[in-house]
Amino acid sequence: MQYSKLGNTGLIVSRLSFGAMTFGKGAGLFASVSKVEEDAAQTMIGKALDAGVHHDFNKSISGFHKALSFDDSDPEIWYNLGGAYYSVGKFDSAKIAWLQTLQLKPNHQQAQQGLRALPPHS
Repeated sequence: MQYSKLGNTGLIVSRLSFGAMTFGKGAGLFASVSKVEEDAAQTMIGKALDAGVHHDFNKSISGFHKALSFDDSDPEIWYNLGGAYYSVGKFDSAKIAWLQTLQLKPNHQQAQQGLRALPPHS
């Protein structure tokens, strides 16, 4: 099991505890846990985008999945995941990611364009 330091509290908690303590944005301790997760998600997104820029799409896909483990309600993560899948020819997975993007943000123009760019029968 992996353990992490909980902010500036000095407490060492398991990753499982981190997940159990996160109830969204709140006050006090829960706000700092939420901030830790937000920072971790942003770090993962940055790494995933960088991997995509360098054409390492499998690493990009992995990074976006890790970012989704912190925040699966962000349509931009889903959109970029779809783009990474598209880049490696995994069109069914790209479609799923772009449809999820549109569930979260129905007017997302780039996700709509991505769906139109898919080969027939994807």
